[in-house]
Amino acid sequence: MKQPYFLPYQQRWLDDQSRLKVAEKSRRIGWTYVQAFEDVRDAAKADGGMDVWFTSADISAAREYIRYCETFARVFDKAARSLGEIVIAAEDDIKALVIEFSSGKRINALSSNPKGFSLEGWQSRH
Repeated sequence: MKQPYFLPYQQRWLDDQSRLKVAEKSRRIGWTYVQAFEDVRDAAKADGGMDVWFTSADISAAREYIRYCETFARVFDKAARSLGEIVIAAEDDIKALVIEFSSGKRINALSSNPKGFSLEGWQSRH
């Protein structure tokens, strides 16, 4: 019998196709890992893929998420390249770590720390 790859709550998360999903997050339980899997699956689609924006508590967590995404891109055998750190809004010093897929879609990861990212201010100008 084949062992499931994801834990039951992770599999339920992947199976849920709602446009908005809410979860109570905790540390070191695999939410970032399973979200990276789902995001690569979604961004790498040749037809109907989508850009992904992922915010995390700090830049080190964003880097961890991007590493997971790079791993899953290899697992899925999807052509992807790291664009490294990209400036999103120079005036606010907003930067994102970016992976771009052959589909043209990107995964963007950045810190939600107010010192590193201010979504409200950025949205009001764009």
